[in-house]
Amino acid sequence: ASGNHGYHRLVLSGDIRPRRGNTAQGQKRLKQARADSVSLRLALQGLVQSRALTGCRYSDRGRRISSIRLARLAAGNTCVFEHRSERPDPNAAIHVLLDMSWSMGRKGADLALRAALGLILGLLSIRGVDPALTVFPGNACGHPNYAVCPLVRHGERIEQIDPAELAYVKNAGSTPALEALTAARLALKPRAKPSKALFFITDAQIDPRTCTQVLADMRKEGIRLFGIQIGKTNDLASLIPD
Repeated sequence: ASGNHGYHRLVLSGDIRPRRGNTAQGQKRLKQARADSVSLRLALQGLVQSRALTGCRYSDRGRRISSIRLARLAAGNTCVFEHRSERPDPNAAIHVLLDMSWSMGRKGADLALRAALGLILGLLSIRGVDPALTVFPGNACGHPNYAVCPLVRHGERIEQIDPAELAYVKNAGSTPALEALTAARLALKPRAKPSKALFFITDAQIDPRTCTQVLADMRKEGIRLFGIQIGKTNDLASLIPD
């Protein structure tokens, strides 16, 4: 599939991979991402664990009395019996779209990639969560003819990624937002998860006319949309309020 620029093709097979760079540099990036993600993983796990704990409700009959509610009997409130129920673990597919276009700048792109890798590592630590990370444009991964390049695919572990591929990724090219969103939609569509979400990270001004329809289609398909606008402007808010 090609976009408005003619050369922003999408490879639906997902076979496009970043070109190989310096392995040591890639290992350094991965090490930094792991260090950056420690507190994030703890925070995410704490949130999930708090949600996974048994839910609790009270009624006027049952087998287990709540000691902290016994005083209510004096006031005539007999709802002192405790009932607990298990809450299910998260079961979601999450796709992170990372803008690595030229305007991100070298330092900004390096930091954004580290943060995105840290987010993926944090999500991978949660049972039931199926994350993926896609970089756009393909120029950033050495593929100027393509709109996007998958870095971590759904169902893939960070350990499966060649560090040399991580080393090559850099800021380059324009911002094919429509094609990137389409690629994420197609990647999420076949995932057998009851909950799906997209994180769209960009610093560029996005023309609403080019992306409105694909975002509307994603919402109809039940995909939750979250935008992270890098920089002083907030142009993304008109497309993705969250």
